[in-house]
Amino acid sequence: MGVGFIWALLLAVGILFLPESPRWDWNHGREARAKVTMTKFYGASDSNHSIIRNETNEIETIRQRTQGGTSLWETFRAPKMAKRILLAMGLQMFQQLTGANYFFYYGTSIFQGVGYVFSSSLFCISLHLN
Repeated sequence: MGVGFIWALLLAVGILFLPESPRWDWNHGREARAKVTMTKFYGASDSNHSIIRNETNEIETIRQRTQGGTSLWETFRAPKMAKRILLAMGLQMFQQLTGANYFFYYGTSIFQGVGYVFSSSLFCISLHLN
């Protein structure tokens, strides 16, 4: 288990050196910083390159379109959205009610308790008669 912490630690340290998302910078008033990040990402010669202009125009257009205040209730009233939300909630509820998680966590203990012996492979289960 300790080896797993090495990768988590490397990821945590690596995140400290990554720049913020250009969209996040742009939406928080840091347009120059967003352009610098995009220039490095795209390998453009300067921040006035056509790729950078197109990207910043797209970011600004999306920001303006999503700027309006919508309530949570409007999310449910969108076309077919209530059906989708109820379907997702129902699937999650029935998955929990089937008891599948119980077997994911305690299945090996239960099967060993009734006499099954597991080999090194998860798929190779043989019945051991005592």
